[in-house]
Amino acid sequence: MERVGVKVDLEKIRHNIKSGYNVVTVADRFSPYTADLILVKNPPERKKGALLGVRTYFQSPELLILAKLRMIKATIPRERSQKDRDDIRAILANTRVNRKRILDQARREGTTEIFQEILESTRIRKRARPPAKLDKKTVKRLKTGDNELKTRVQSGV
Repeated sequence: MERVGVKVDLEKIRHNIKSGYNVVTVADRFSPYTADLILVKNPPERKKGALLGVRTYFQSPELLILAKLRMIKATIPRERSQKDRDDIRAILANTRVNRKRILDQARREGTTEIFQEILESTRIRKRARPPAKLDKKTVKRLKTGDNELKTRVQSGV
């Protein structure tokens, strides 16, 4: 992982596993982004894919939302779950999901109320502000940034 620019704190990972906390957060050295790796005994459904030319697997958006709903339910105080709530809103805003599938499973897991609350706040936000529009210069900069990141990943920096 370090070879492709991901910061790994082995001591923290060991501590999380020993304490029963099955989430490991890793950070990208070249951007402000982090990724939560959820350690499971039975792997979730996943799809093959590629990210910047690197073969990988993706969890379905529905299963990711359900996992985040479980994390929100287990997190006290509520403020500490804000990132998961924001992640779910972003998934709903940018990805086509099967809401019926999510609601059915959320009922079984006791997270329906949380999901309904997030759905409602998403509807309110959509009415409140129009989507941002990017000018040609910004789009060009974003595309250039993607190429730089792709080059770094491919060269193993």
